[in-house]
Amino acid sequence: VLDNMGQSQSSTGTHFQKAEVRRTFEDVQSLWTEEELFSRIERIKELTLNFSLDRMKFGKLLQLPANKEDLVGIWFQEFSKDRATKVVDGLEFLSVVILLSQVEIVRKTVLLFFLFDLEGKNSIRKDEFTIFLKAVSTGLHRCVKGLPPPISVAELSSLSSEYFSFLGKQALTQEDMLIWVTEAHASLNY
Repeated sequence: VLDNMGQSQSSTGTHFQKAEVRRTFEDVQSLWTEEELFSRIERIKELTLNFSLDRMKFGKLLQLPANKEDLVGIWFQEFSKDRATKVVDGLEFLSVVILLSQVEIVRKTVLLFFLFDLEGKNSIRKDEFTIFLKAVSTGLHRCVKGLPPPISVAELSSLSSEYFSFLGKQALTQEDMLIWVTEAHASLNY
């Protein structure tokens, strides 16, 4: 179980507390294999066009074993409590599940790439990258104690624009995404 995610630095230059997965989300770390996560990514793309999940669709996406079924309600509540529509952002939830999973980092990046390649063109556009940043930062804030609140979509969009301008491309390849995750220290400034 991941209980210490280490020290980091926020964009304001101040350190935040030790980060640790909230108890209600510890099971996320070991519930699904890489293949099962890939299956859930495919399932969410079939379930809904806008990735918003009501309670029934959320349960259908997760397909938890009977002894873990109570987690559906707990996780649904945590991911929908501040939304007027009482739905879960499936991209937000799955991105966190992938990040907290025991899958190795390179394979996590492949899964995230597939999740946020919303048009299925084997690339991620700037707007999809902004959606990725928002989903990851918001989802991690919900599941991990000690992380700062996510920055605004406008700020994330600006960061995406800067990154894409630096790359000189209209879309990221899987290789670009892997480099960003593993080598671009800007990805750690959250």
